[in-house]
Amino acid sequence: MAVLLWIGSAQAARSDFSLRFEAAFNEGEGWLMTALVQENLPVVAAEVEALVAEALAPGTSRRDFERFFLMAERMASEFAYLTDDAGPLVKVRTSRFDAELSEPARSEAVDGAHLVRATLTEKGFKVFAPDNIVIGRGETVRWVSEDGAEHRIVSVRTHGGAGGLSSPEIAPGAAWEHRFDEPGSYYYVCVIHRTMFGKVTVEE
Repeated sequence: MAVLLWIGSAQAARSDFSLRFEAAFNEGEGWLMTALVQENLPVVAAEVEALVAEALAPGTSRRDFERFFLMAERMASEFAYLTDDAGPLVKVRTSRFDAELSEPARSEAVDGAHLVRATLTEKGFKVFAPDNIVIGRGETVRWVSEDGAEHRIVSVRTHGGAGGLSSPEIAPGAAWEHRFDEPGSYYYVCVIHRTMFGKVTVEE
C-alpha cells in the first residue's frame, strides 16, 4: 500500500511501513519502531534509501533534511540491532556526511603537501578549508591551525571509510601531517570542535 504525501514542493510515494515508522518516531515510541522494522526486514534497506533520497531531493528544507536523515538513521540502527547488518546504517551516515561537505576538488600539493587550514568563516564558524580534497596515493596532507585554537583530528570509521587518522593536539599556528599510502575515503572530525569535519579521497 502506498500513500501520497506532499513533501516540500515535490510529491513522493511513501509506503505504509514508512508512514507508520514516522508516526512512531515522532511519538518517541522505540518499542514500536523496533517492532515495525522486525516485521518489515526484507524492505528496510530500500526504505532507508528512500528516506535518504527524500532528504537529498532538490528543494528539501533544512528542517526536512534533518528529519529524514534522523528517521533513516534510526530505522537503519534498528535494522542493524536486529540483523547485525550495519550496511544501511553506514550508507546513511556516509550520505549525511557527504551532503554537508563541499564538492570534492583535486588538490595541488605545495612544498610537498596538500594544505588544509583550520580557519573561520565570515560568520565566525570554525571549519576546515578545503573540506573535501582528492589526492594521489602516497601523498601527504598538512593541517594547519590558523584560527587561534587547538585542534585534534581523528578518523570517523562508522561512516565506512578508511581509518588511521589520529593527530596530537595541534596548537594555534602549528601543523600536523599525514601521508596516505592506501587508496580510500578518509572521513575525519576535530574532536575538540565537533562542527569541524572533512574528507580526503585517495586515488591510485
